[in-house]
Amino acid sequence: TQCQNAVDEAMIKVCGDTTDCNALAIDEDAGSRTLGYKVCEYKMSEDGKNMEIGECRANIDMITDAELGRIDGLSGTTSTELGPVKPFSGVITGVIYWEGVEVGDDGLLALEDGYRIDLEKDLLAADVDKKKILSELESLQNSVNLAIKTIEADPMVEFCMTGREVQGMAIIEEVTKGTRKETVKTRAKIGEKGGDAGRFPNLTKQMRMIIANAALKKAKNNYYKEYDKRYEQMMQDYVKIGERLAEIQGENAKDVQRERGRVACINFAAASALPKSPPPRDMGVGALMVAAAVTTIAVVSAPFTAGTSLAIGASVMGVVAANSKTKQGSDASSSLEMVGSYQLNQWNYKETNTSTYTWETLNCQRCTRAQFCTNTKKPIFGSRYCKAWGPVVENCKDIQF
Repeated sequence: TQCQNAVDEAMIKVCGDTTDCNALAIDEDAGSRTLGYKVCEYKMSEDGKNMEIGECRANIDMITDAELGRIDGLSGTTSTELGPVKPFSGVITGVIYWEGVEVGDDGLLALEDGYRIDLEKDLLAADVDKKKILSELESLQNSVNLAIKTIEADPMVEFCMTGREVQGMAIIEEVTKGTRKETVKTRAKIGEKGGDAGRFPNLTKQMRMIIANAALKKAKNNYYKEYDKRYEQMMQDYVKIGERLAEIQGENAKDVQRERGRVACINFAAASALPKSPPPRDMGVGALMVAAAVTTIAVVSAPFTAGTSLAIGASVMGVVAANSKTKQGSDASSSLEMVGSYQLNQWNYKETNTSTYTWETLNCQRCTRAQFCTNTKKPIFGSRYCKAWGPVVENCKDIQF
């Protein structure tokens, strides 16, 4: 009882509680530092499954009008006066599938076997991105280890785990080694009954898992927020590039802006689930998932130019990628899809995303209903499963195109 009270008190100092560790101090951007965004030239393979990323720019402002088809000295109002358009794509790098990170009984973070294998064989992710992912996991593990060491450094906790050595205490015994006898000090710690001095060496075992899960939860939240920011920037750039192309080609830029905003919005629902979904196991690298986003283990991209338009992608996870409802009416937009929805059902996480586009205002409202597993079970035989689910949490956000 005294040992349990000691470890509880030490844990409260570090974690704020003994049932969770919400007060755990980790870097405010932990988990999200791998993510980057840039605009790159690209080339697709003939079968459309592989993307080769070429020269990249920091933002779309670095793309010249000449690269979008404008020829100096010409009005650019007819197709014969337009030059070639380079293929550009928005690219989010350093993508991590955080749901593929497991916590062991010892508080150690590890990649699921399937995710680790996919990361090793991925052809699109640059080596530097893979190193960033592993470095981020290592940094998070260091935060967990520091918290555990702080608790285990408490004198009473240490005594309970390893025994307590007292100066001047020693039990001298004669032992036989082969043909001769030796006098040795066999016990020098209170309570020691053999070679293992610790009375409760596993005293902090449960605490280790709680701390590691708390750190992992914070890293996920940081990552998802940053990913949403990067993806929103990519879709905003998709719309802006469309406007520039329309102006160069003599089209109505406002109409193109509305249409690109609509396409980007109805795909937001499916794209929001990307960082929480396992990478497809049975499709080629660069398989189209949702929003025409080419996704691998560490890269997500969406084409901006070269005749490739965003479209509602097919499902690769047994879930309808976008269940779009059609707006009825007499206006020009009456037959266009204005709502996209996506459901993600995993053994320990459920999420329903809905994105609704308003044609007149170019506003996109994205709503997410999420439910986390609060009690997971890992049987000796069979797959992991969820025994109890937490409350449904809903969050909505407006995105203006």
